[in-house]
Amino acid sequence: MTEHSSTPGTSRRVAVVTGGSRGIGRETAERLAADGYAVVVNYAGNEAEADKTVAAITEAGGEAIAVRADVADETEVAALFDAIESTYGGVDVVVHAAGVMALAPLVDLDLDALDRMHRTNIRGTFVVDQQAARRLRAGGALINFSSSVIALAIPGYSAYAATKGAVEAMTLIVARELRGRDVTVNAVAPARPPPPSSWRARTRRPSRGWRPSRRWSASAPPGTSPRWCPSSPVPQAAGSTARCCGPTAASRNSPRLKRSSVMDSGTVSGTESVRESVANSARDAAARKTIVITGAGSGFGALSARALARAGHTVYAAMRDTGGRNAARVAEAEAYAAEHAVDLRTVELDVLSQESADAAIATVLAEAGGPDVLVHNAGHMVTGPTEAFTPAELAAVYDTNVLGTQRVNRAALPHLRAQGHGLLLWVGSTSTRGGTPPYLAPYFAAKAAMDALAVSYAAELARFGIETTIVVPGAFTSGTNHFASGGHPSEQTVLPAYEEHYAGLMDQVAGRLAALTPPDADVSLVADAIVDVVDTPYGKRPFRVHVDPADDGSQEVSLVADRVRAEFLTRIGLADLLSPVARKGTA
Repeated sequence: MTEHSSTPGTSRRVAVVTGGSRGIGRETAERLAADGYAVVVNYAGNEAEADKTVAAITEAGGEAIAVRADVADETEVAALFDAIESTYGGVDVVVHAAGVMALAPLVDLDLDALDRMHRTNIRGTFVVDQQAARRLRAGGALINFSSSVIALAIPGYSAYAATKGAVEAMTLIVARELRGRDVTVNAVAPARPPPPSSWRARTRRPSRGWRPSRRWSASAPPGTSPRWCPSSPVPQAAGSTARCCGPTAASRNSPRLKRSSVMDSGTVSGTESVRESVANSARDAAARKTIVITGAGSGFGALSARALARAGHTVYAAMRDTGGRNAARVAEAEAYAAEHAVDLRTVELDVLSQESADAAIATVLAEAGGPDVLVHNAGHMVTGPTEAFTPAELAAVYDTNVLGTQRVNRAALPHLRAQGHGLLLWVGSTSTRGGTPPYLAPYFAAKAAMDALAVSYAAELARFGIETTIVVPGAFTSGTNHFASGGHPSEQTVLPAYEEHYAGLMDQVAGRLAALTPPDADVSLVADAIVDVVDTPYGKRPFRVHVDPADDGSQEVSLVADRVRAEFLTRIGLADLLSPVARKGTA
């Protein structure tokens, strides 16, 4: 095995493209490099062409090395992956584009040509996929090249189509075998190239032109509905099919599933579209995140968990007592995941227990390689005259709404700091800085403390590459059970005195808030805002997002407070703490 390199040692995501020295493989390598990947160009024998590909990438400002390896030789392919790990530390995307095509009618095809195609196209795919399955890092992607001639059944392509049929079978099975891994598996099927004139002359009747590829639908397991793969372009009249084998709903019942649904193919045209399809598959793998949401049994948490799962992320809806009082909510989440073919899971997490928080994050680490996003949503509301609450009752509210976030942070931050990126998303309250009606002091005080904690964490985690966003909902009087499930003071002796002067106060507050809220304001707006934040590119996420249909003034105060914070950190020479610095990747 020979190796040629140009400025290796990057902290970028790393892609290897087999057969990357020419044709679609080269186009794909150049596109991935343009998208910011460090690219390993694999070639079998044409060193000069591989060097040209590396030169084209580096001249365009990218990073690439060329490594020779016969894809059908397991020793050389293992050495190829060893070289990648030695140079870059690991691999994130494997694009298997190497292949051999020999065309002739079945009765005329030389069996040696058949054996060559089998060796490269079938054995080579098996060998490369085997190493990819063993070595891809979390968030990675495996993309095999198939062909649209499988569906077209064109005379002369029998042997080649048979090898590509084997590739598709392997791709689908590997996708299912990698359940529980943070890896996507796809097949991209380019349109057939025009056959050589020598072969065209030997056909018994002239070609009538290139027929459009038929759309096909993979057989989905019971209970699933095949759907368009997010990385597949919109169907065109002719060209190549991009076939995606991600996670299946049937396998979602497995506790170790990661992205697993069988999806339809779409049709794309031309080399550029194939490049786009491969690039999109790699990008989607990087963009999908593993998210933990506390307090996700109901309200904002449940809505956000479902919305994020629909957006294509792996979501852990964390709640306590999953085997007891929340067992029904666990069943609801499982049913939702199966019905909508999304990766929504539940995990036991009681924010009042450090042991429980540690165990929950350990589960996410074992099943999905760890979280990328923490959504601090768990909270408890109490209503009543402040004097009526004992200090222990105030402390209990603080324990859930503030110390609960600290327990989860202490469990998850070692992982986020080590990976060099991540997002803490805090679900706050407009009461922190906006209108504050009476009888909610314990809850308001706790939310203000949580906001202060979030602000401090933002600066302390910036140099680890970890982002912070605070989502600030207003008072939604319908769509959640905050008020209905809220606690009350156990001490009843002072209540009559307050009832004498403030009779029906909470009903009045709820009624007035409802009157201020536009009729089209739905509690799902909070979930939508959370999805928008998570899907915003790294480094561009807002520090604070208000979702307040009643407009209680919190946003105006926060704008001033956040400006003062930014100006003060700048004055004392800490302006770099206002935005994260990515160390090892993006969230």
